[in-house]
Amino acid sequence: MDHILFVVVITALIAVVYNLCLKKLDIPPVIGYIAAGVTAALIFSVNKGSEALDEIGEFGIVFLMFTIGLEFSLAYLRAMRREVFLFGIMQVTITSVLFCAIGFFAFGIELKIAVIIGSALSMSSTAIVLKILKDNGSISKPFGRQVLGILIFQDIAVIPILLMVTLFSPQPDGMMDPMRLIVKMSVSAVIVLVLLSTVGKYAMTQLLKYASNSQTHEIFVGTVLLVVVAAALLAHEFGFSYSLGALIAGIMIAETRYKHQVEADLAPFRDLLLGVFFVTVGLQINLRLFIDNVVFILLFVVGVMILKGLIVYAISRALSDKKSAIRSAVSLMQMGEFSFAIFALSSAMMPQNDLLGMITVAVAISMVLTPFMLKKMENIASLFEKKRGGAAAAAIAFDSAKVKDHVIVVGYGEALGQQAAQMLKEQDVPYVCIEGQYNRVEDGIDRGHAVMLGNATQLSILEGAGLKSARAIIVAIDREHEIRLIVDNALEANPDINIVLKTNNRAQNELFFDAPNISMVDEYHEAARLMIEYALNAR
Repeated sequence: MDHILFVVVITALIAVVYNLCLKKLDIPPVIGYIAAGVTAALIFSVNKGSEALDEIGEFGIVFLMFTIGLEFSLAYLRAMRREVFLFGIMQVTITSVLFCAIGFFAFGIELKIAVIIGSALSMSSTAIVLKILKDNGSISKPFGRQVLGILIFQDIAVIPILLMVTLFSPQPDGMMDPMRLIVKMSVSAVIVLVLLSTVGKYAMTQLLKYASNSQTHEIFVGTVLLVVVAAALLAHEFGFSYSLGALIAGIMIAETRYKHQVEADLAPFRDLLLGVFFVTVGLQINLRLFIDNVVFILLFVVGVMILKGLIVYAISRALSDKKSAIRSAVSLMQMGEFSFAIFALSSAMMPQNDLLGMITVAVAISMVLTPFMLKKMENIASLFEKKRGGAAAAAIAFDSAKVKDHVIVVGYGEALGQQAAQMLKEQDVPYVCIEGQYNRVEDGIDRGHAVMLGNATQLSILEGAGLKSARAIIVAIDREHEIRLIVDNALEANPDINIVLKTNNRAQNELFFDAPNISMVDEYHEAARLMIEYALNAR
């Protein structure tokens, strides 16, 4: 026990230090937790977590799925049936069959093992993807609905996949025959749904009612934890995943008036346990195995992610717009945590232990890459939309070249840039905006603004916006190195142009204090001045 506690404390310390450093680089804490797991595995010479630690980590996904369920009532879930049962079935089926065929025909893997590997690789990371999309608000967007629907079906699909693994495994004497096992699982599914949607819903509502009436926050939080764990345990006892029971429980509570308070109270536990889960992912990464087989593993990661991305894109593109399809593909092209459970259960029937180990490392690496890819999703998507975006930019640049005495607004994607564009439009002042992200360009054009796609730090983009004939530039972005490039290029091409910058610190003021034709607007100073003016003049 003392040794386990020592390992936990050291791992927690490593995770805190890593995340403090990564925070300065604006890297998601998911990476810090996984890196802490990798480091702990090296220090303590382990390559997987204990069974108890894995169980605790799995409850991070349980709480995540519960909070996801809170956001979707039964009516909303019915409205998502296309995303869950059409998109989801197509994605899991096509991906599983493709990877199974590759393993069987190209690598000569035994058919049963190829089926298991193909099914495992069809899974994506619920824990990482849903957390990031939920945090940045993308979960409610069209592509977010597609991603959520597919991930919900993947969570459901884990049940028959694990059942299939059980059927493929060597059966000991006295083991239930396959048909009886399938019937038992089907009956169990009906029982779980009935219990959670009838008796369970009533019991959960009454418990939360009494806990809320107690007016004691600790009792309410304890009751919420009891509801989540009980629902997860009920599903697990009937042979299903913990997270599926938690998802159903969340959907039930979403119909009550307690949903918002429950979600707020549960967030700290969810994030803490998700951190533990990501540490266990890091423990799965065998650095020695990775170093010895680095080429194969990296090629495997790239190949699987590209193929999965293409499959998701094809499915989504056939049923939705191109923009949503690209974002859905980027979100779901990684492999997921349920692969670990599938591989763990099937390890006894796989003679290729090195192959299984390398695939496990590849799964973990793809999960490590996911936060970076989701963070740069718009930039990745714009690469595939470049042709269309370039045409739009060229058309607007051509129009702006004919305009004299107009204003260039840099950073339409910022709230300040949008406000400036709207005010210029209302005052009939000619203007053109520059924005680097294609989806924001589209949004601006849809709102009736003149927005061109481009990087304003490049002189050619500024000239395309009519820099030499413009009367002023309003720079609405915050990144100092980009502001400096924009200012230098603008003054070099048009020394007489007026440049207006926003600032919120002394360092930025000193950065441009000696530059000509530049006006600095301190957002805090101006806000304070107006607030005092309104306060003193109020009646």
